[in-house]
Amino acid sequence: MNEYSVEYSLNGLSQQLCTSLEKALKPEADSAPRSVEVVVECSKGVLTLKMRSAEINILRALHNSFIGLIVMLLELSEGLRNEQEDSSTRGSAVNSSIPDFEGDSR
Repeated sequence: MNEYSVEYSLNGLSQQLCTSLEKALKPEADSAPRSVEVVVECSKGVLTLKMRSAEINILRALHNSFIGLIVMLLELSEGLRNEQEDSSTRGSAVNSSIPDFEGDSR
């Protein structure tokens, strides 16, 4: 029986982001079907994802799922970083997205 595998390495991450991604992806890796081996590791700012299975269809589905999760987490991280940068230039970010109330106060 053939065994298929996929391995990804995401380089150039801060150690904090790498560790956060690893922690976010571990539950998904741990809940993978028994017929699949999934390993998520972070070392020195490099996130590594390894998947192995004898069933190509399951491997393809997991590949798509993990890639989608990684992209979403990276976009979320970028958005949060941009929000932090924006808030530091305008002062406090507390209630910054709440519009001013212009109504009758009776």
